[in-house]
Amino acid sequence: MNRYELLSGEVVEYDTLPAPLAAFLTRVQSAASDLAVSPAALLALVYGVENPLLDTTTAPGRAIVNATAFAHPVYKVLGDLVGRKQLAALNQSPEQVVAAYTLTVKAAAERIGLSETATRTAIQGGKLDAMKRNGEWYVRPESVDSYKVSNRGRKKAVPAAVRVRCGGADGVSLSVRLAGGELVAEGKDGGAVVGRFPDGWTAAAVKTTTKTGARVFEIEPEAGTEEVVEFGEFEVRGPFKVVKKHNATKVAAEVWKKYAAEA
Repeated sequence: MNRYELLSGEVVEYDTLPAPLAAFLTRVQSAASDLAVSPAALLALVYGVENPLLDTTTAPGRAIVNATAFAHPVYKVLGDLVGRKQLAALNQSPEQVVAAYTLTVKAAAERIGLSETATRTAIQGGKLDAMKRNGEWYVRPESVDSYKVSNRGRKKAVPAAVRVRCGGADGVSLSVRLAGGELVAEGKDGGAVVGRFPDGWTAAAVKTTTKTGARVFEIEPEAGTEEVVEFGEFEVRGPFKVVKKHNATKVAAEVWKKYAAEA
């Protein structure tokens, strides 16, 4: 088991890595300690197409941080190495960097004009620069101000994507069907398919099954919230609300067929 302590004091642990990722991490560590490599160059390397953690198939020529990459412990390590490089360039101590994160989630939400849930979604999506201390998120004031400027003039906030991890294992499964659309698949994580709902989706059905029966949740988008339908290792998470829940297997099957006809 490998251990790495972040600037925030959080300890990240990860098992033996696949050869391509291990080689890339070694390369980033070397670049981080090389005075000839600028912070901008290191940032471009970490978030570029050579990073095997990132999705390079959804948008050819671009690297995307999807849910699988974001959840991987090495993603935190790579981000920390970039932070340390930027820190060295500014000649600041780790204590000075930590001290710059002064706003609680509640304070940041009030300054931006969002709910606390939406603010946490912005943090998790990398839209707000934040650091976790003692289990709580703290946000840089400059990041809040930049977020407000970047969103100024919009008639309404662009909703975060609904993230999906679906598949089957150990006698349970979770599946989704969208009315008039399809799931945007972003890759696989073990036996699970990882993806997101397309922009502009209007309704969807989430089916959970066991050996004894099935349930179907009908959901609709609702910006500014974060709901989750979780089943075993699978889940649907994001800005939506459950409008109907069908616990009887026969009724659930009929509703599930309806969404197949609308797809």
